[in-house]
Amino acid sequence: MSLLGIDIGNSSIKIVEVEKKGGNAVLTGFSLIEIPLDLLNKHPEREVFQADAIKKFLLHTRGKQAIIAIGGLEVVSKIITLPSLKDEEVAEAAKWQMKDELPFKIEEGVFSYFKIGSADKNKNNYLVVTAKQDVVLKALQTAGLAGIKPVSIIPASEALFYAFELEIKQPGVVCLLYMGKYLTNISFYGNGALQFARDIPIGTDDITKAMTSILVSEEGRLELSYDEAEKIRIQYGIPMEVEKFPKLEHIPIAHLQAVVRPAIEKIEEEIIRTIEYYRNKVSDTKINKVIFAGSASQTPNLAEIISSSIGIKCETAVPLSRITVPDNIENKDHLVKDAPRLGTAIGAVLAEKSRINLIPEEYRDPFKAMLKRRFTPVSLLVLVFILLSGVYAFFYGNIYLLNEEKTKLKKTLAELQPKIARMEELAKSAKEAEGRKGLLLSVAADRIRISSVLSNLSLNVPPVVMLKELSFSPSSEALTIKGLSFEKEQKAEKGLSKFISSLSLSDFFDDVELVQAGQGLDYTPKNFKFELKAEIKKR
Repeated sequence: MSLLGIDIGNSSIKIVEVEKKGGNAVLTGFSLIEIPLDLLNKHPEREVFQADAIKKFLLHTRGKQAIIAIGGLEVVSKIITLPSLKDEEVAEAAKWQMKDELPFKIEEGVFSYFKIGSADKNKNNYLVVTAKQDVVLKALQTAGLAGIKPVSIIPASEALFYAFELEIKQPGVVCLLYMGKYLTNISFYGNGALQFARDIPIGTDDITKAMTSILVSEEGRLELSYDEAEKIRIQYGIPMEVEKFPKLEHIPIAHLQAVVRPAIEKIEEEIIRTIEYYRNKVSDTKINKVIFAGSASQTPNLAEIISSSIGIKCETAVPLSRITVPDNIENKDHLVKDAPRLGTAIGAVLAEKSRINLIPEEYRDPFKAMLKRRFTPVSLLVLVFILLSGVYAFFYGNIYLLNEEKTKLKKTLAELQPKIARMEELAKSAKEAEGRKGLLLSVAADRIRISSVLSNLSLNVPPVVMLKELSFSPSSEALTIKGLSFEKEQKAEKGLSKFISSLSLSDFFDDVELVQAGQGLDYTPKNFKFELKAEIKKR
């Protein structure tokens, strides 16, 4: 995957492209374009020039995604300590902690922060980066005009950490002095983590301009042009000892040393002041190492002068240790010369894992930002009130309609009540008539049945048996038979037995039971009085 790292500086724009191959960042292209002096303070002309420079670079590359680094006096980074707070409270607390550090109003700032550890059980440390919104929006404007998609916007101090990570990730405190033409970024890293960063308005331009002052020699007065002075600064550096400095035709070295001295003292003073501020406000831990980088590192003797003034040796570094440079890369000779100035851009392209992102939320997620902006707590309460009012109105309306319908139904029911009562009476009469009809049919059927039973009974009565009494029980459907069995050619008991057997074999009786029997005394010849109970078969 191809990725761009872009350093939108004060006087130039630097672009680096790398391609990730097997975990390594391989340099595939770079560019350094100076911004014309007449455009430095013109907007949007400056942004248009920067966008055009990026477009030209894109003609020879495939990358469209970029990490942009911004710097300047309006970008501030600092470690702060806060009590244990909820996530939504940290942002507001961080803003107020940074308030006194900002050269602009707090409401004009874009904030980004992340937790870097705990100070103790009840406190946490956060790295907070603040940039003036105008600076961020101009960077986004440039990206939009160039047709690239910013993945993130990070401060120069964060980019420089990734550029010089190998030199910075050491025990103790490391100070990085990254001096450019107009600005110097001074960042302090404790055990490999950024603790404080500040940009100060000094740079190599101060030295070069100092060299353009009028020089007086035996030959007369001499005034160097800016380009002549810049050439002397880069090629010969700053005169420390007049006797050891190279002899330059018509240029009095002693006078050159004298006119440069105020600029050097100003640089030393600003660096010392920043170091003292760090020691007083952030940490009094001893600074173990100072890394000197940027275009100023190409100035002979400057590192030694700063080392002498701050009492710590400055080690120069070139930001190429974390990227692979192919042998066949185009303009390799320019890369060697421009590498010190490409540090921020190189660091930006390596900063994919950075937890800082100054792109405002409305640009990263416009829909989410719109919801957050429009649906404030007050507006949400209003919306909830409106929704609840709507729900209440809906149900109230339905209840009203139901009540109206209920009233109509009651009225209709009242009108129908007499008819319903009449219908109930008719239904009751019809039911009673139906019952009577059923009863009559049942009685008629029973009558027909009993008649048949009696007919069958008469057929089964033997000549020696005389029936005296018959009774029928509807509930048990049983026939009680009382009578006498006479003795004639056979015993009376045998005649009774034949009668019982005959009834048992009949189709009309289920069970024939002898209830009682005994000697009859009312008649002669000899007889046997009996009582039978015969169950009639179910129909």
